[in-house]
Amino acid sequence: MVSKIEQRYLTYRQVATLLGVGLSTVHRLRRSGRITPKVWSKRLVRFDANEILKVADSMPKA
Repeated sequence: MVSKIEQRYLTYRQVATLLGVGLSTVHRLRRSGRITPKVWSKRLVRFDANEILKVADSMPKA
């Protein structure tokens, strides 16, 4: 998949694009605990890029 990401933290939309899924799937992954957000405030939520890459590698390929 992607081996290097220049940004350390990603938004919901960036995670969805990287994983090739919709925003609702990113929310579902968060609720299930497969991805853990960094919450700085109520509206500022980001995801660690390295963690997302690990999840991307473990997801089934289409």
